[in-house]
Amino acid sequence: MTTTVCEALPERTALLESLESFRRGTSEAPMVTKWPHALSEGGAGDEEPSTMTFVLSSNDVDRHGDVISTDDWVLDSHQRNPVFLWVHDYRQPAIGRAERVWREPHRLLANMKFAPTEFMTARSQPSTGPRSSGESR
Repeated sequence: MTTTVCEALPERTALLESLESFRRGTSEAPMVTKWPHALSEGGAGDEEPSTMTFVLSSNDVDRHGDVISTDDWVLDSHQRNPVFLWVHDYRQPAIGRAERVWREPHRLLANMKFAPTEFMTARSQPSTGPRSSGESR
């Protein structure tokens, strides 16, 4: 299901207000995420979960002012158990698995295959979450 401009407007307005508040120094920086709608195209009933490519790391300066060269990553442990976690939270079930991890100039990338879990279904279909039923604001 695609999100129309009208449906996205309240979230966009809230984000812009949070960014302005941060700019004025009256609040912390908001969490800004980009989650493509392609995830919801597969649907919950499909047998084969969606696959997407993610940039895991780059040679850009991070928010702490550090740069970790992608050439310096040691991936042995990750390759033994190549799971993707939701917001790095190991208490939640894995949301997918890295089918392939590779390096490009200045970037570390992975093809991620999503697990067909209730956890991911709830996040990939905004119309079925608590917002649509009025449970949260």
